Amino acid sequence: MWDDGASELFPVLKGSVDFMRQNGDAVKFCQKLEDNFFFCKFNTEADVCLETVFHLLPCLSHVIPEEWILPKEFSASSPMWRGACPPLRLYSDSQELLKAAEGMNHVEESGLETRSVAHKLKPAMTAQDTANDSATTPATAEATTGDVQKKITPWSDAAQVLSELFLKQPPPLQQRNEATEPGGLVLVASLLHKAPNLGGLCRTCEIFGVSEIVLQNARLVEETQFRSLSVSAEKWIRVTEVKLSALRDYLLFMRREGYALVGIEQTAHSQCITEYRFHRKTILVLGNEREGIPIEVLHLLDVCVEIPQFGTIRSLNVHVSGALAIWEYTKQHLL
Repeated sequence: MWDDGASELFPVLKGSVDFMRQNGDAVKFCQKLEDNFFFCKFNTEADVCLETVFHLLPCLSHVIPEEWILPKEFSASSPMWRGACPPLRLYSDSQELLKAAEGMNHVEESGLETRSVAHKLKPAMTAQDTANDSATTPATAEATTGDVQKKITPWSDAAQVLSELFLKQPPPLQQRNEATEPGGLVLVASLLHKAPNLGGLCRTCEIFGVSEIVLQNARLVEETQFRSLSVSAEKWIRVTEVKLSALRDYLLFMRREGYALVGIEQTAHSQCITEYRFHRKTILVLGNEREGIPIEVLHLLDVCVEIPQFGTIRSLNVHVSGALAIWEYTKQHLL
């Protein structure tokens, strides 16, 4: 109930509550919320465990089955989850949580009727129980409501991924996929200045297996604007610093190493990117956000490629241009 003091302090909130008490649809909505276990009764101490966070809640939230993580994956990833006192419980014995889960239609639709929910009926589980239980778990399940979003998961072993997460460091560069090894595509972005463009390019490079990204200042990867676009990609790709003053020498050195020097720029003799065949060892040079590739750098390049355009605006954002060129290279060499 509201008292006079609360009404004076929170008049807008009081008005909202009064409206919901008087409006029929709002009353029904409030009743649904009050009856929802996860809204009113979910206990962060009693109900939170690895299974709840990584398996049950993703299932109930309609996350695709490929992104669920079973508690057994944690057990397989590190001995600390197999001990008598793990950092966080693997399973929950909350009967209220069990009842709430059993009442969710998506559990039945997804084929999760025995693993994630019924597991709550076994409060004390041994390691052997866990191993036996995993054998009856559906590895994948399909929702019956139509198509859904599905993020690509480039890892093949969930236990390995968990180990990397707990170690809080990416795998060594030499253990990454073949596409990121030296001798592939190197993106030179030393002419760029804006952190959002560089962060987005770094993310694109990592996704498509670019060997290396070159920046004029390696400390840019620490800026907030860079990280908001890169989403940690700089931890998974080689980042090299080449100052503008050293760019000419760097490009000439890479040519001697067998790389083709390719720029993305509209010039008198530029080739259409869809008709150009990228060399396996390619240096891809991007121009400045405003001025493009300066003439002294253009004269060093073997070829310039341009992206066909059909609109009125004369140029694309450099991040977009770089992404399209990287994709073109990927189609030719990695797919």
